[in-house]
Amino acid sequence: LINSGDPLSLGALLIVIGGLLLYFLEVGVAVIQGYVFSTLRVMYLSELNHNVIL
Repeated sequence: LINSGDPLSLGALLIVIGGLLLYFLEVGVAVIQGYVFSTLRVMYLSELNHNVIL
């Protein structure tokens, strides 16, 4: 068996990498949600204005 360091440090490294990955995924989802909801709001408001004019 080759001693490649403390196994606890490997687990901590994996947890940190996983946490960073989740953080960037959450930021990406938040950006996409902001885009989608702003687009839907524009579509809804334009439809509402169209119906009010008619």
